[in-house]
Amino acid sequence: MIFLSELRNRLKEIYASYDIVIRPVIKFIFAFLVFWFIGSYIGYMERISSLPVMLVAALFCCVLPWGAPALFGAGFVLLDMMEVSIVFAGISFMLFLIIAVLYYGFRPGNGFLMAFIPLMFFIKIPFAVPLILGLCAGAASAVPAACGVFIWFLIKYFHNNAADMGTVLSLDNLTGNITGVLTGTLADRYMLLMIVAFALAIVTVSIIKGLSINHAWTVAVVSGAAVLLIVAVGGSVYLGISDNLLSDILGIVISTAAAFIYECMFFAVDYRGTEHVSFEDDDYYYYVKAVPKLKYSEDEERME
Repeated sequence: MIFLSELRNRLKEIYASYDIVIRPVIKFIFAFLVFWFIGSYIGYMERISSLPVMLVAALFCCVLPWGAPALFGAGFVLLDMMEVSIVFAGISFMLFLIIAVLYYGFRPGNGFLMAFIPLMFFIKIPFAVPLILGLCAGAASAVPAACGVFIWFLIKYFHNNAADMGTVLSLDNLTGNITGVLTGTLADRYMLLMIVAFALAIVTVSIIKGLSINHAWTVAVVSGAAVLLIVAVGGSVYLGISDNLLSDILGIVISTAAAFIYECMFFAVDYRGTEHVSFEDDDYYYYVKAVPKLKYSEDEERME
């Protein structure tokens, strides 16, 4: 705990002093990882999957908002799809457009999640996202999270079926092609299960961490992990989708540990010093619960 507290304080000091440099660097790293994931997973157009192109695109994202990697990534994905099937690329473009209109039209913000969640699925730790989002972003982040899950499964569907798309999908039977693609993606029971699990976990964590109880964040993380286990793992068993059981359980365990580390770094408090304060004005009575942040003195650190 002391180590995490010290690390948090030092990171805050470094960020406060060099944020003008750190922000672009973080954006660059995030954008490059997104483009690397796309090139590694579905890099059918070699020209845009080359290292120089990814580096230049990531440099552009340094000076753009956080949602830029998602926008650039969508363009890379569509270009890779066009290399295999123009029809599938067109269908995917319409789906991306629907997501953009629904999301950015009604609840803008956190657009980077559209690219971040597929990246987390790719590196096998997606369940850390709903737990940490519930702690830091609130229940509204369930919307971009659900969109990010859908985008991952659309990309995964393309990856698994790209070899047959050039011959199966054609302009001659456009309606049938659209129906087939939508059936193959929207009817994916595992995808729907993940969307429900992510949304419920985010809402559960965000509600519980706001309660006026001791160790609310810890209880929220444990509750969110339980929701993921019940919905994702339990739902997979119930539906007979057993291909990802072990990886899902391991991913939830690792993600829960990551969420606890996040909690210790950014919400370390001392409940022993809790105070309850009440006051009033002309219209209301106010009852406030004050919990001091956890701090270590040099003497305490030496004693530890």
